[in-house]
Amino acid sequence: MRKAHKEEMDKTQKALPNGANVDIRQLRAQYNEELETLHRELEVLSEQYSQRCLENTHLNRTVETEREALSTTLRENQELRIHNQELNECLAAELSLMHSRMNGEVKHSQSSQEKDVYQLEVKLDTLSYGKVHKFDLYY
Repeated sequence: MRKAHKEEMDKTQKALPNGANVDIRQLRAQYNEELETLHRELEVLSEQYSQRCLENTHLNRTVETEREALSTTLRENQELRIHNQELNECLAAELSLMHSRMNGEVKHSQSSQEKDVYQLEVKLDTLSYGKVHKFDLYY
């Protein structure tokens, strides 16, 4: 760019009479000022571009982290829904059994051993879900 400018200035200087050297010096000084201004603007724009690239990279990482968290949450939510459905099925079976007992369809008096077996089965089911709550152990 400088070489092209110098060539243009040389052409202009040769085309003008000797008295125009002062004007050429002024033009050259003005050109150099404009060139420096453009260089400063280019540096500022380059710095802004670099900052935006860094921001973009950071935002991309943040979005990816959020996507992973969302995926984990959705998977956990699905697992909890399945677990909830299984618990609802157990509850429905227990309610049905209680209803049958209340209607006299099933003997009220179970032996102590039958009650213990039933409680152990409930605890085993609870443990098999992998989520043990304090109240489950004291059924």
